[in-house]
Amino acid sequence: MYISAWLSAMVNAHVDVAKDPYISLININPATYSISELLLRAGKGIQTFSFLAQPVLVKYANLVNAHNGIYLEQSEKDMSI
Repeated sequence: MYISAWLSAMVNAHVDVAKDPYISLININPATYSISELLLRAGKGIQTFSFLAQPVLVKYANLVNAHNGIYLEQSEKDMSI
């Protein structure tokens, strides 16, 4: 598949998210979107989604998304400066 076809599929998946939320099931979210785009543009294709589905990356993405883009191992850590 061409790189442009993968990028088009990503756009279509985000447009159709209300009807069919499969894009979130393959760990494409604000924390992983940029790396998914990088890998697709590098020509990795379907391997991109296998990479992002690793349990450690799913855990990372959940932590980052839960704290508005800040990675924390524990939510009670003090973020003040």
